[in-house]
Amino acid sequence: DAFPHTHDGDSGGEKDDAALNIPDVLANHDQLTSAFEDLVSSIDPITPVVGFDVEWGDGGTGAALLQLSTMSKSILIDIPALTKTLTGCDALESTVGGIFASKTMKLVGFSCREDISRLRGSPSVQNWFTDSIAVIDIRPLISLDTPKLKEFGLSRLCEHYLQKPLDKAEQCSQWEKRPLSISQRAYAALDAWAVVAVYEKLSTNDNDNTCIAAKRKRDEQINI
Repeated sequence: DAFPHTHDGDSGGEKDDAALNIPDVLANHDQLTSAFEDLVSSIDPITPVVGFDVEWGDGGTGAALLQLSTMSKSILIDIPALTKTLTGCDALESTVGGIFASKTMKLVGFSCREDISRLRGSPSVQNWFTDSIAVIDIRPLISLDTPKLKEFGLSRLCEHYLQKPLDKAEQCSQWEKRPLSISQRAYAALDAWAVVAVYEKLSTNDNDNTCIAAKRKRDEQINI
């Protein structure tokens, strides 16, 4: 299997999520701070890159779930639960807020302007999201590397760069309801992981020095 966190809804039942390393949803201060430490420890110090994605429901303007991932670790963050309390907001500010505002980290997303808008628009008892300077949208990099793919979604990009498309069956599921199913959690974690994996392929695709130089310049400039 080319992807981590994969789940066949007909083959395992609720007991196999731990075996498949499907992350739980983090809904309080202690859960978030502990899992975030594990995520940070999995970041490559030479090329610090983290992928992210956001899920939301039909109602409201906020985020229902934030996913962060490196190549080896994914976490799922329950934004509505955490933003209801001051301790939750403090945890978000010191972890998620810090990584989005980092000047040394690359936080990569795909067509992620709405994702940022959802995070900023999430109802909260205290402001925790201040900046998004670390964010890089990989879609313009795709346009430079493989122009024919510039209008395609993430599943098609995974098929091209990772030799396997993403299963998007859970994309429009009910992300505001709790608890999330195993298949929802697997889908969410995989979406954030896939962005990192595609970005890694782009970073190592250095056959054309001119194209790579252009990508690096664009990489520095395309922030949300």
